[in-house]
Amino acid sequence: MHIVRHAGHALAIAFLAVCSTTATGLAQSTPSGTTGTSTVSGNVTNAASQGPVANATVELIGNGQDKTTHTDQQGLFSFSSVAAGTYSLKTTAIGYTPSTSTPFSVGVSEGLTLAISLQPITGATLRTISSIRVNGKQSVNTTSTPTVVITNRQFIAQGQVLVEQGLEQTPGVTVQHYDGGLGSVATITIRGAGGFAQGSNTGYELLVLQDGEPMRNGQYGDADVSTLTPSIYSRVEVSKGVGGTSLFGANTIGGTVNFVTRDPLATEGGQFIGGLGGFGTYDYSLIETNTIGKFGYIFDLHRLGSQGPVPGSLYADYVTNVFGNNGSGCGFGIGPCGPIWHPTQDFSLLSDLLKVKYQFSPVTYVTVTQQGESDMRDQLGLLTNPTSTNSGATLDPNGNPYFFGFPGDQLWNIQPKIGLDFHTQVAGGDLLLRTYGGILERVDDGNGEPQPLICCFLQRSVDRLYGDEAYWTKILGNHTLTIAAGGNGDSYFYGTASSFSPDGVTPAKNLSFNDISYTGGKQIERTYMVRDEWQVTPKFNLNLTGYYSSYDTLQVKRFDPRLGVVYRPDVSTAVRFSAASGFAAPRLSDLYNPFDPTTANFDPRCDTKTYQNQSCAAPVGNASLQAEKGTGYDLGVDHTFGFANRGLVSFDAFRTNLTGHIFTIDVPAPSGTGNFTSGPNKGLPILFLSTPLNLPGSVYTGFEFNGVLPVTHNFSVTGYYTTQAAYPTGIDLNTEQIAGDVLNNQQYQGVPVHQLAYGLRYDNLAGASAFFRGDYFMQNNSYAVAPFWVYNAGISEPMPNNNTVTFSWQNIFNKNATIFSLFNGGVPYPGAAGLFGETAHPTNPHSIMVTLTHSWGSLKGL
Repeated sequence: MHIVRHAGHALAIAFLAVCSTTATGLAQSTPSGTTGTSTVSGNVTNAASQGPVANATVELIGNGQDKTTHTDQQGLFSFSSVAAGTYSLKTTAIGYTPSTSTPFSVGVSEGLTLAISLQPITGATLRTISSIRVNGKQSVNTTSTPTVVITNRQFIAQGQVLVEQGLEQTPGVTVQHYDGGLGSVATITIRGAGGFAQGSNTGYELLVLQDGEPMRNGQYGDADVSTLTPSIYSRVEVSKGVGGTSLFGANTIGGTVNFVTRDPLATEGGQFIGGLGGFGTYDYSLIETNTIGKFGYIFDLHRLGSQGPVPGSLYADYVTNVFGNNGSGCGFGIGPCGPIWHPTQDFSLLSDLLKVKYQFSPVTYVTVTQQGESDMRDQLGLLTNPTSTNSGATLDPNGNPYFFGFPGDQLWNIQPKIGLDFHTQVAGGDLLLRTYGGILERVDDGNGEPQPLICCFLQRSVDRLYGDEAYWTKILGNHTLTIAAGGNGDSYFYGTASSFSPDGVTPAKNLSFNDISYTGGKQIERTYMVRDEWQVTPKFNLNLTGYYSSYDTLQVKRFDPRLGVVYRPDVSTAVRFSAASGFAAPRLSDLYNPFDPTTANFDPRCDTKTYQNQSCAAPVGNASLQAEKGTGYDLGVDHTFGFANRGLVSFDAFRTNLTGHIFTIDVPAPSGTGNFTSGPNKGLPILFLSTPLNLPGSVYTGFEFNGVLPVTHNFSVTGYYTTQAAYPTGIDLNTEQIAGDVLNNQQYQGVPVHQLAYGLRYDNLAGASAFFRGDYFMQNNSYAVAPFWVYNAGISEPMPNNNTVTFSWQNIFNKNATIFSLFNGGVPYPGAAGLFGETAHPTNPHSIMVTLTHSWGSLKGL
């Protein structure tokens, strides 16, 4: 809530947060007379559609008097004869999350005008909202969960065409890299949980949602965010820690990330966004929304593409590098085998969103959502690693550099999804029913690889996601009760087939899906939740939640409680505490993966001259695997300060104690296990079995400090510093020796102990903004290289006719911007068996992005 007091030519501005978990307010004060009493009036709007909320109940509480009124059809309300004093507003409406403001003062003979924004009750959003920076204004986080919300507008202002770019600049969040280049697979770590270790993927320690619905891959247990763009999303919500904030919130150790799609607006509006950048990058979006009678809609079409930063002067002799001397006089520096290819990194992405809402009555409506994302990535440059021949030369006899890559290999992702929401009122409470279904399909098509020697390779994985949810919410005095139940399933399969020339001359067979031997399964997850949000006093809020989870196929049946407390001593301060238990279910592929002598996994202990790329381990499941169990605590405080309350200090200390941490290790294969039956290691003995185990314990602990210091009315300095220790405990010496790369009290791979960033921001009332920012990737970073700084800058300037031009410069000084990932070229990771080689990953090189945004109607300013 903004309060503006006029006295002559003096102007004083103060900001109060007239919002609990889902509301913001704006207040303007002007003299209203000389009677000694004041008026408090305003309007209530829908936070999603921006339309008025009619018949909302508004209560003015405090100073020994309680008054109640209701909004009219335009969402307007008013209180008269209000005595000077301190008050709070409680606003409730059918179909909306209740809002209780923090205390605000009313002077003598004043007129306060408030703007209250209520969040509709849906399963699409987390029950939390955090400090959102808009035009330099700050608000404190009024919920018990440490949270960051990144809006669509923030992504655009910083020239970020992928959501992973914004997530990587978020305190406590690390983006895990599996290779270099735009579109390479990327997963998320929060406070150390979900980190990638050599041979072990713990991405299932996080809960990744789209509109409140899980989007986890069945084979790997994580969610690839490398192709998600800000275009179709209104915001990205990041909730940190074990404390659940959604129906499926108990199934997380590190936190929850929720991608929230756009909603129809109450009046007509549209937006065209067009951007051009370095390396042939283009980014276009067309958005239109309106409500006509009882129908509301929004559609969004988006296209993103890039040629990648591969210089045209680079060539590679792949056959020489991959196969060496094959008996025909090539390889080992004798002569090139050919063919010679030019590395490429083409990337193309198409996203779309269509959402239609039909309003049967003020309390009953149905919403249908269709959403899709599909992309193509060129694996030739994306997975290319500069290397050398066996003789140590870096150039072939023709002077071309050697690479290990996948010429003619393309990766396809197809991700359609459809959902149906039905809302009505039952027994005096809001009832929301939801059903959804979607597909996550990935095809790695290597049939275009050069014949006869390299061709061919084909891999396919398909996850059929589906689920049903029900929410019932009712306000009982100062209590908001929510009862919810839901289930989701993932019927998935995946498999690989490869074909090589039998004699080095005869062409290899082109493969089809019928040639693939598939492994699959079904994951069924059911969850039940009861939550009581109790506004004990205007300054004190208590949140009690209980989860019961029954994941039949994943060996999970448990109850998890959560306690959240928020204390607001004044309008500028919030103190929060949360304690909760949670879990991370194992992957079905970890439980029931059959012994596979056709597939070779990486292990650094194998002879590189005998086993290609040190792949000498075969995967096998562990039917005795148990779910991870965690207990987490968080204590934090937010405080706004300075003129216009434009400054913000936020501090959080956290600790999660984890038992049964799932970690994949390679154990020596029993004698006589057998040989690999296909691929480049065909006929060689299997030396290790790659299997998941439950480690005794792990600890994720540290603190986060985030601040905004206003220097002038327009300039502010921003920065954050975090620590996130993530290490195993209780491992016996024998397991340490066998695993090799996991030691008691040693930081997990890819999880930096420290994170640091600083920046300078400019904002003015006309909507212009500019920033300069530096992010320091410290030791143990996910790129597996020595510490380095990355600097970004940008400026956003409003233009005539509702246009905005944004210039952004990414990686200004080109730090860590090598072209390709370098296999075994990263900072060695110490383990019980010695130093383990890591692959060094590059950042995207420096480039400029120019974006034009043209908006009209209700989308102006959004």
